[in-house]
Amino acid sequence: VELALGEAPLDFVSGPPGVSHDGFLFSETWAAVADALVNDPALALAPLKTLRDRRFIAPVGREGKGWPPTALPTLFKALDAARAVSKTSPTLAAEIWGTTVLLLGAWARWHSGWKSTGDGQNGMDTAAVLKNIIHVVARDGGNVKRHACDNPSTFHVPGGPSGPVPALCLACVASSPNASHEIRAVAFDAALEVLAEKTTPFSFSRDNDPKAQPTQQILPAFASAQDARALASSFVYLAHACELMDDFKSLAANARRLAETVWPLWRGDGLVGFRYQTNCSLDGASASAASAAAQRAGLLVSRAVHLCALRFPEVTKTLVSIANGVLTTNDGTDPMAPCAAYAASGVLLACRRPPPDQNELHLNLEVIRQVSSALEAAARRSARLASSESLADAVAKAFCVAANGADVNATAQNVSHLRVDSSAARLEWSVMCAGALCASRLVAERVFEGAVDEVSSENSNARLRDACASAIVGGAYRSVCVSLAVLSSAFAMNMDPPYASALVASAGASPLARNAGELIELCCVDAARSGTGGTFPIWVLREATRKFAADVSAGYTGFCARAPRSWRDKLDPTMTLPPFAAARAAVTTACEYLTKIGFPKGPDWDATQNDTQNDSDSFRIGALRVAADALSNLEFARGADFDTVSSSFGGVMQRSASHGRYALALTRMAAALSDVSPVGDGFRNALALELVPAVAQNGLTWDAIADARAHVLLRLFPYAAPGLAGSLDLGTGGTLDVGSQHSRTEQVTRTKSIFTTTLRLAFRYLNHPRAAIARTAHIVFASSFRASPELTVQMYFLPYLEKSLGLFPVNTPTAPFVAGVGVVAEQGGGTENGRTIVASAIEKIVVKCVELERENSVVPNDETGAAATTLRRLVFSLLPLVDRNLVPDAFRGSEKAVLMNTNKNTRMGAYADLVESIVSIGDVARKSEATQWALRLRAKI
Repeated sequence: VELALGEAPLDFVSGPPGVSHDGFLFSETWAAVADALVNDPALALAPLKTLRDRRFIAPVGREGKGWPPTALPTLFKALDAARAVSKTSPTLAAEIWGTTVLLLGAWARWHSGWKSTGDGQNGMDTAAVLKNIIHVVARDGGNVKRHACDNPSTFHVPGGPSGPVPALCLACVASSPNASHEIRAVAFDAALEVLAEKTTPFSFSRDNDPKAQPTQQILPAFASAQDARALASSFVYLAHACELMDDFKSLAANARRLAETVWPLWRGDGLVGFRYQTNCSLDGASASAASAAAQRAGLLVSRAVHLCALRFPEVTKTLVSIANGVLTTNDGTDPMAPCAAYAASGVLLACRRPPPDQNELHLNLEVIRQVSSALEAAARRSARLASSESLADAVAKAFCVAANGADVNATAQNVSHLRVDSSAARLEWSVMCAGALCASRLVAERVFEGAVDEVSSENSNARLRDACASAIVGGAYRSVCVSLAVLSSAFAMNMDPPYASALVASAGASPLARNAGELIELCCVDAARSGTGGTFPIWVLREATRKFAADVSAGYTGFCARAPRSWRDKLDPTMTLPPFAAARAAVTTACEYLTKIGFPKGPDWDATQNDTQNDSDSFRIGALRVAADALSNLEFARGADFDTVSSSFGGVMQRSASHGRYALALTRMAAALSDVSPVGDGFRNALALELVPAVAQNGLTWDAIADARAHVLLRLFPYAAPGLAGSLDLGTGGTLDVGSQHSRTEQVTRTKSIFTTTLRLAFRYLNHPRAAIARTAHIVFASSFRASPELTVQMYFLPYLEKSLGLFPVNTPTAPFVAGVGVVAEQGGGTENGRTIVASAIEKIVVKCVELERENSVVPNDETGAAATTLRRLVFSLLPLVDRNLVPDAFRGSEKAVLMNTNKNTRMGAYADLVESIVSIGDVARKSEATQWALRLRAKI
């Protein structure tokens, strides 16, 4: 179990070193340690660490199998050397002491049966050596504890005496097969005492005095992965000791003592031990390690219980009973709740998905019911906490307070909107994180597949599955929210931007935050695999995604409004942008799945597959609407600045996969908007009547967040425009009753209002500095003119043309502008008003062309000359398109375009372009008339 929790991998199958002759010399290494301790203790650290990595191996030497007789005396001398240099070099002393204690624990548990103590300990037997280990480790651990209390700024060394390594050594003694009942009990009590003395959480004094110094947690259990593994391993060894002491003390009482002592240490809030890092260096690396370690350590508990439940079934039953009581009969304020969830998940995994080399764990039915009930309660409580809007802000404030100490906390406590109960917020956050992580582990291991039996009915299994889905989705989204909320809290506390950047990176380094996209995908895949796409899990995903995207957009908008640009420009983008990119990746993953729910006949649709989704049209429309709304809300976090940042997210976030999901989601939404079906009608109405009007209410100034949101919705509108305009011509088979004149009038008014709102929004973005947004605005006009010329051309074409010509050629994209003019020329001449508008448009284009030609003649410029040529060709291209009654107007405009330049060569070039347009005319009569006119024009050149 200890190896499975992350120790250095060694080959124990083919034979340990000394037997497999791999060249490692145990006796010589022990001798090198002894010589170094005499001459220079610093030289002993490297060989000690080498022996620590091989502490589970019993080599075969000249004296027989086992460690050499000089090993134990050397280890006790190493402890003396560590104490001797503790004043001059505390870091070296802590490393030597921690490494030595790990070796003593390994000897007590795995090697004390070999004959290696007689000569080396001057005749002391194994029992005496075990007692001596207990005495020395407990004494040194107590001294370190008192020193840390007197010196709050004591630097913690991973694997040192201030962490859980002393408890691991004592737990090894307690579970030693060669320990007597008396020694086992003493070691067990000493291990619990070492841990219990150090469970004070990081919080402020009871009277909440802002000037009071915070009491620090003396046991930084999660300051490093090594310490987290040591604490998880201690739990396993102590659980084994409970089984071995069953005939000496009550197993249930000892197991309860173990749980009550060890479980409160697992606080997955990412804040425990924060101040033990190197003062939160500005690169954010140390802070990130502290933030993520607590949640990783919780998963270590789940894995440890998963692996050892078969070995200690009686203790497992007792722990399940305790966890069930904590999780189901408590209001969530019990400090044992996070670790209780981790332990319960490990037991359920042992029942449903045992390790490959083990058989299934067979517990009585009541135990399995208890663990299922406990996990369901933990998951539902996690989902409830994740839905709390104030929790993320409270945790963000607590995070900033914990990182900055009493001075910043005094400032925060004196400002009403910054005051926060750190202890309560952090405990609730721990419970939420534990429930979400345990749920993700259960879903990833597929514990629900084939789990319907006499114990877990189909209903109870579905309830647990739904609870896990809620916890995963809510926990992932809320964890990302904390990273973003830290920015606002840091600015409110007047932190320096570099320091605030480090805090954002630290908050975003937790497993829940950095893997949010993967967790959402896990939930989506499980829902699709289970065939419950239209039931509770997807409803939860839909609502959570909508709210999360809206909260992120509104929160960042508010932050940008409060924080001045000068402060924001000093933030480190490599630390502050990744959380936003992670948020968009998570939302993109969810939206890609929601669009598949809403419109399964998308580009990757398989007609032979079973449609397991809910058949309700309203459910599908809601899924598509949420997808469009969420993607547009987080569009501001898309682009090269977010995709190219170098950060700790780089190895987790797969940009290509995220881009593929984004494109697939937009493709499905476009297909749904173009579809003639009730779902298509409903989605078109939702886009035109709800989403676009909400964006159109923004002010006239450019805003990156609002503009990006409008860009996505405007990109989708051209696919909806034909359906919106086509509803005016629906008969009895349509979705609306337009048989009566009154209904027809109402429908016309409604459709006209839709196009008015959308085109006014697009008109605003015609001169947007971002070329992509301006191009999209032009495409919206062109698609609207084609979809409903009778409702759009008369009112909006000439203003659109005038603004576009005024911006031409610098800010007007040629292709969509030409397309829009061509659409109006082709379809806008059916009425007298329409012919007047087209004739006026030709005249305005010619005037602009003459203006550009005049500028080019005064100051020759290739760009201006090319722009004039483009407009001239646009006028010529209208000859095949305009109504028959507008042909004379087109002739006049084309003649002006050819003759506006006095240079004969330029005129001949323009005439050649005109001839190409005439050749392309399909109407024989019009081509003949145009040819005769062109010959007459040739004479004028």
